[in-house]
Amino acid sequence: MATYKSYHTGVKTCYSLGLENDILPDSFTETIPKSTSFYWKRENTSQKYIGGELVSKIENDFEDVKTLLDQRIARLRKGFIAFARLYLTIINFIGKDNFQKIIKDNRNSVVNFIENLPDGFPFSKKELFMLLKITPKMFDTWKRYQTYTYPQSLINLC
Repeated sequence: MATYKSYHTGVKTCYSLGLENDILPDSFTETIPKSTSFYWKRENTSQKYIGGELVSKIENDFEDVKTLLDQRIARLRKGFIAFARLYLTIINFIGKDNFQKIIKDNRNSVVNFIENLPDGFPFSKKELFMLLKITPKMFDTWKRYQTYTYPQSLINLC
């Protein structure tokens, strides 16, 4: 007696989100009957399964995932992952509070760095603020302090 095997929910989800060509190998997708894959593509997983309402958030972020999984940027992806691991290691090693203190103690260097980003720098100012754990308002304040510093004043400002 032959046993029936069903496809993993992750495979079905890939099809329902339109990611099958980006994530699954052709050798696998070619073995799936067209009628089955057509059904999965039309299936509304967000209403059929418990927790489906959470899928909409995942769907919103999948464009980024599709970009990261694109084979044309494999080298960039490896570089980004290495950078992300280094960043997380530093945060874990010195601690979040110490990291923020270091950034604050070196605010003039931070302002100079961000204000003089080279063309083609891979992060926007907003992304750098998130990485450095500062707010745009905090950055603007630091920038004003740097611009209007006057050492002869009692409060060091003009």
